[in-house]
Amino acid sequence: MKSEPDLTTSDLDALPQQAQLLVAHLLEENNNDLTLLNQDTDASRLISLGWLTEIPLITIGVVSFKIKSNFWRQLKALQSKFLTKELLAELKIYRQQKTALYPWVW
Repeated sequence: MKSEPDLTTSDLDALPQQAQLLVAHLLEENNNDLTLLNQDTDASRLISLGWLTEIPLITIGVVSFKIKSNFWRQLKALQSKFLTKELLAELKIYRQQKTALYPWVW
């Protein structure tokens, strides 16, 4: 069985800004589950990297994911280095924008 490579802060820094903010939100909330509208592309890179597992839903128009446990453990270990003051300031704005689309989640 092939093991996943360890994540580094460089890996996180290489993510698109919206993906970084999404990861920062999840880390701050200590929640490895997320629900997004179908047309939301913020998780696209995380999906393509294989970090997310889709959770089946019966609700139309939304999709739910769970960060795979091995990646979640590594993200939690990097949390203090990744969540810089600058990123947290941007996260506040990101959350305000998302609240308009996802009042039930954000």
